[in-house]
Amino acid sequence: MRLAVAGGKGGTGKTSIAASLLLARPQTLALDLDVEEPNLHILLGGAPSRAETVSMPVAKIEGGKCISCGECARQCAYGSIAWLGGGIPVINEDLCRGCGLCSMVCPTKAIYEVDRPAGEIGTGRCGPVACLEGRLRVGSVNTVFLIEETIKRADAMGYDQWLMDCPPGTSCP
Repeated sequence: MRLAVAGGKGGTGKTSIAASLLLARPQTLALDLDVEEPNLHILLGGAPSRAETVSMPVAKIEGGKCISCGECARQCAYGSIAWLGGGIPVINEDLCRGCGLCSMVCPTKAIYEVDRPAGEIGTGRCGPVACLEGRLRVGSVNTVFLIEETIKRADAMGYDQWLMDCPPGTSCP
C-alpha cells in the first residue's frame, strides 16, 4: 500500500497528519517529498543519518561543433534553450530537465550532457520509522527530478507500505 498525504496549499497540516499515521504504523516507510523544506523528521524525532548527493543531467553545447541552426531550441519542450536566430544557443540549466532531446536532434552532435548536483537523499530512522528524505540543493528549482529519484530509492528498499508526505501545491503531485 502506498499512501500520499497531499494538498493544494502549504500550512494545512499535511506533515502533522503524515507523522501521526506513521507513528500508528511504524513498519511503514516514510518518504518526505517536500524537497524544498523537508520537515517530517522534526515531528517523528531524529533525522536521516546518511545523505547521498544526487545529480541530474543537463545539456551543454560545444561551441566549436555548433552550426547555429537552432533546431535544439525549436525542439526543447521546456523552453530551456534560447536562440535568437544567430550565434550559439544558450542553455538555461535551471530549466533543463535532462531529457536528451536536444542532443538527439542536433545535426552536428554539438550537445552533450553533464551531471549537475540536484540535492541529497537522506536515509535512516526518524524516531521509530525508517525514512527517506529528499533535500533540494540551495538555488535549484528542479523539484520534480529529486522527488522522482527519492521514489526510485524507496522502490529499491522493498517495503510493502509507504507513506509519502507530499510537497505543498499542485505542481508536483
